Amino acid sequence: MQPVMLSVQTPGVPCALIINGAFCGYSDRPALVPAAETGELMLTCLPLENAGACIALPRTVRLMFENGLPLACPPDGRLYFGENGLVTLSLALPVLPLHQNNGLPRAVARVLAVHRGATCTATLFLGAPPMLAIESADGALLCLHPLPDLVTGTLERAACFTPQDILLHGQTAQGPQTILFSPISGQWQAAAEAHGRAETAGHELLVTEQLDDVRGHQRRVRFFVQNNEVQRAPAQIGFFTRSPRAPQTPEAAVRALCEAVALGAAAEALTLMTPALRQGLDEQELLSFFGPIDHVCSVSGEPPIARLAQAVAENVFRVYSFRFETEGTAIQNIEPLA
Repeated sequence: MQPVMLSVQTPGVPCALIINGAFCGYSDRPALVPAAETGELMLTCLPLENAGACIALPRTVRLMFENGLPLACPPDGRLYFGENGLVTLSLALPVLPLHQNNGLPRAVARVLAVHRGATCTATLFLGAPPMLAIESADGALLCLHPLPDLVTGTLERAACFTPQDILLHGQTAQGPQTILFSPISGQWQAAAEAHGRAETAGHELLVTEQLDDVRGHQRRVRFFVQNNEVQRAPAQIGFFTRSPRAPQTPEAAVRALCEAVALGAAAEALTLMTPALRQGLDEQELLSFFGPIDHVCSVSGEPPIARLAQAVAENVFRVYSFRFETEGTAIQNIEPLA
């Protein structure tokens, strides 16, 4: 068993690192700290700068190892292990806004709907926190739905599950968000919610999310009504509103192939290989060769080496690598690295 070497990253906020009470370096400079193969340590991250328009706060976490492997990951963090005894922790810090608003919500969108013969009003508020309120004509509150991640949004009437549904097109820091409010159960509620942009298709709601990958994949979720209840179909991966992008460099081709395998799109991954390499190789063999990929950590070098992450626990990932040989932007050989 190799000794554990710990690397700590605090994206966006450089920190001084204190381990078991001793100063051990900075998170924005390459530094490896030895750690016991079995045991625990206390890590404190002391921010040296603000986080944009927020004050970054110190954070202390406990890390536990057994036979050189991390046992769990702190909340809002990611742990990577598996290469030469290296364990990398990426940790988010708590923050406070530098400038607090007055806490009073402001209405930014409003639509009218009719339910059971009575007019009601849906209002989108931004403030602390953002929320959507649906009120009857006499001011009775029919629905109050918090929207903690919402930055901005619009409302529209949408005849989807019922003729009176209300569709929220929202924007969060992570991207577009869709919520459909419906009285289908007899009371107003958030009946469908997903990340992405929405469109209605008859009595179904389709929400399409753009994935940040080389080829421009999309994830689509379909909501429909069955036995008077809203159902969510399993997500589909594909190219629903756009055409796939072609990789322009050997590194992009390697990343595109690994991303396709991670999505389970083995048939697509095979098209990125030379005819000689894919000859006689079926889809299941390709997926088994790589194993389950959660995400691609990096692709670099000449020839390109891809570092891939396999999830072994919540936010804990084993890192393993493959070397690729390319012919232009086609993959002509793949070799696993020990």
